[in-house]
Formats: sequence, C-alpha cells, structure tokens
Amino acid sequence: MALREDGHLGERYLLAGPEPISPRQQAKLIGEALGEPVEFIEQTRAEAFNVLSKAWTAEVADATLEVIGNPNEIERAASSEVERLTGRRGRTFAEWAERNAAAFR
Repeated sequence: MALREDGHLGERYLLAGPEPISPRQQAKLIGEALGEPVEFIEQTRAEAFNVLSKAWTAEVADATLEVIGNPNEIERAASSEVERLTGRRGRTFAEWAERNAAAFR
C-alpha cells in the first residue's frame, strides 16, 4: 500500500534488507532455520557455467554468471528504505529464513 500513495511517481528506492549478507552467510542462516547444517559449496565460474548451460543457452548462462559473480555496490548494500516507506523495520535474512524454512524442506 505504501507505494500506491501520491509522491512516488518517478522515484527510485533501494528495497534491500537492513544488513548486508553474503551467500555463505545465507546458507548458514537457512541451515539454522532448518535445524541442520547447509553446506555452501563455491564453484568456479567454469563449473557453474557447465551446470547452467545444461538448462539455458550459453549466452543466458554467461550473462547470469556475470551478474551474480560481480555484484555491484548497490547489490551489496543494506537499506532502511523499507522502514522509511512502510513504518516497519525491514526483516533480516535470518527472519526471512525462519519464516520460509518449510520451502527448503
């Protein structure tokens, strides 16, 4: 509802969590929400490309790896915009993982 009010047309907001978090930290927090460890296995770009290109074209796989392999400053940022816009603090990744743990079972 917050963004449907007047005054938002043409505005840009960074809707991110309240704290920066790495993929390795995300795996750890999902494991904690599940009550069992989740192993984070880092792949080389070639290994990831090999997996992705089985389902996608080489161009799409390469572009995807470029985006996720080289996050820009904004993609690594935390933000308080959710709280400013809604009046409620943004959820942490740990809270999100707890709320969505069933999706990982």
